[in-house]
Amino acid sequence: MVLERAAISSPQLRELKAARMRAEATPNDAAAAIAYARLAIELGRQQADPRFYGNAEAALAPWDATPAPPLEIAWLRAVLRQQRHDFDGARAELDALLQREPAYAPALLTRAVIHLVQGRPRDAQRDCTALIGQASVPIIGSCAAAALSEQGQAEHALRTLAALNTQVSAGIPFDQRSWGLTLAAEINARMEHDDDARAAFDRARAAIAAAGDHDPYFQVAEADFLLDQHEPAAVVERLRNETRNNNALLRLTLAESQLPDAASQASAKKHIEMLGERFAATRARGEATHRREEARYLLELRHDPDAALKLAVGNWNVQREPLDARIFLECAVAARAPDAARPVLEWMKQTGIEDPRLHRLAAQLPGGGS
Repeated sequence: MVLERAAISSPQLRELKAARMRAEATPNDAAAAIAYARLAIELGRQQADPRFYGNAEAALAPWDATPAPPLEIAWLRAVLRQQRHDFDGARAELDALLQREPAYAPALLTRAVIHLVQGRPRDAQRDCTALIGQASVPIIGSCAAAALSEQGQAEHALRTLAALNTQVSAGIPFDQRSWGLTLAAEINARMEHDDDARAAFDRARAAIAAAGDHDPYFQVAEADFLLDQHEPAAVVERLRNETRNNNALLRLTLAESQLPDAASQASAKKHIEMLGERFAATRARGEATHRREEARYLLELRHDPDAALKLAVGNWNVQREPLDARIFLECAVAARAPDAARPVLEWMKQTGIEDPRLHRLAAQLPGGGS
């Protein structure tokens, strides 16, 4: 029986091993620790494997008690808090860092992203503006578009991204362009511009493949779009080998459960049990990184809207992105609990977010469409 699969060998893993050896040989060398931590964080992102984040935390541990560590170490510590969904802790770390160096671009960008995750697009926009002159045009433009898209200016954001994704020089590194490519697809999908969304997802997927990158975030975003388009077979085709990533496994299972053949139904049943075990293990470790996905699991696969709503409420206290709002409202509608949805409805009014699906869900709640 296969209990766990080791990470696939690659030049990056060999580079990580060499960096780890250098960091361990000189445990108080900030440059060596930073190099190792950055590589570990990137591999954690690419493989959706939190163990790499633990490796990065260990490398930075010698500076835990330092009141004013090197800027990059403070920033990386915030990034690691962000990965654990300790958004308040990450923001506090970034606030302190930016008090020391107000123009430190990585901290401004990370704080902007955290503001977006926590449902504060206006605060995010301020940090995006502060990046002018400190970061590349693709980063600034994508940051601004993400903030605008949640403030009633989705079409403006899409025009910004269209110009950005068309005009950006081929010499710009892919990691600076990838956000804009995926973001254009997500906003089009949210606005239900289905043809434009499909074309944008196709462009982003082709660019990711050409760069030799592996982007779990993109894979999940595209899977959500395909599920909304009632194309479960396409989701299975794309995600059948992505079962190590809980977010991807959830979408794969949702797709399998919608296919009528016996093999898909059997696989869905196996994956439902697997997800249940993984979510239970996450809770046992005291982690809160998958509450949104577990709420969706309970609602759509276990058909338990009351339990799903409890998780959606807890998740909303931590993160408030459009998808969090959608799952919360879906749970509230299914559980027939309109009062529970008030925080989401207030957030929608405050931000002015344009999202037809959110507004349809709100209209299904007594008083929600007012």
